Amino acid sequence: MSHVCRMPAIFRPFSLVLIILSAIPNSHAQENQAASGDASGKLYVLDAGNSRKKPQVLVVDPPNGKIIRTYRAGNQPDMALSPDGKQLYISSSFENAASSMENFLDIYDTASGALLNHISNPEALQHKIPVYGTSMLMSPSGKRIYIEKYHWVPERLGPSGCYTSVFDTESRQFLVDISVSNCGHAVLPADEHQTFYLVSTTEAAIDTFTITGRAGSVNTAHQYTSISLPPSSTGARAAQKNPDTATGPCEVVSRSTGAGKGIGPVFLRPQQKTLGLILENGSRLSVDLSSEATTPMGQESGPGKWSGIQPILESSGSSVYFGTSQGTNSYFERYDRIVRIDPATMATTGTMATSLPFFEVSRSHDESTLFTVNPERATITVIDAPSLREIKQFSVGVQPILAIPAF
Repeated sequence: MSHVCRMPAIFRPFSLVLIILSAIPNSHAQENQAASGDASGKLYVLDAGNSRKKPQVLVVDPPNGKIIRTYRAGNQPDMALSPDGKQLYISSSFENAASSMENFLDIYDTASGALLNHISNPEALQHKIPVYGTSMLMSPSGKRIYIEKYHWVPERLGPSGCYTSVFDTESRQFLVDISVSNCGHAVLPADEHQTFYLVSTTEAAIDTFTITGRAGSVNTAHQYTSISLPPSSTGARAAQKNPDTATGPCEVVSRSTGAGKGIGPVFLRPQQKTLGLILENGSRLSVDLSSEATTPMGQESGPGKWSGIQPILESSGSSVYFGTSQGTNSYFERYDRIVRIDPATMATTGTMATSLPFFEVSRSHDESTLFTVNPERATITVIDAPSLREIKQFSVGVQPILAIPAF
């Protein structure tokens, strides 16, 4: 069954001029030249620093918690790491000659620590608090980065348009911007590097975009799929029945509030073109994007609370992990429990209470290790994934908000 897309999609292909490396001010990027050139087996920690002068990306050796390299970042930093760990992408803002903030995307070779490119990255997300989730999503192939952005209008408070910018890592160019009707969505890259999903929390729908071609000659295919939510998800169903009740385009919708608050973890299932969703009442849904069918996959009580929708990037393999809370935690320490499920059956296969609450959890590519990040206490907890047992904790940075393993 086909659907008429309710979400206007405006595709604005464009290319950006790459700035010659020799002309880049040294203040834009610094790293420790004494560091080891072996990038494998390391942990990349985004340290927001709680200050414009302190943001950095720290490369940590997990066995001993030692920092072996430091990459300088600007204000409001974010990062992504290629799946093979060979290239690091840092987005942040720096003050320009006109004393205004300008955002750039810096690309580093992780073996040498050398800065490869310094690219203009306009309209990157600006956050009101120093701790925030990442807005840069790397495709499993490493060929695309999906960057969530806002378009600001000076005469008007707040953003006038939300969009996702598609960056091609091979050509090192932005390919296209995908505009969306509201900001209550999450980006989830597909296994196939040309495709990604926008999961809407306000419309209870999934928009599939497939981007082909190269900069200056881009083709975009789009499919809209409605999610059939169970009757108990009343808030999300109301939005699904009447999505036009959302106010102006791209009005900011908090991921922890709004009509679609019932949707939590979202991940890829082993079946082709199929996504798994877990609702706050414990319901598990499978959405087949080929047939546009939503299939209930059971319900398990007491999944805990979560802070809005959670796109789970490391969902390949035998297990999916996400954070929940059994109590009332602060935003900086929003989770205190890890849940493991089998993406094939959607059944819970393990849970653990962490000794320290955390803001984010990430999984290594080899499925051996989990890392939780606590910004308030500047602490990383290392967890053995198969046994869900804590191995160690170590302090790092000033205010770490994200950790990406390179193994």
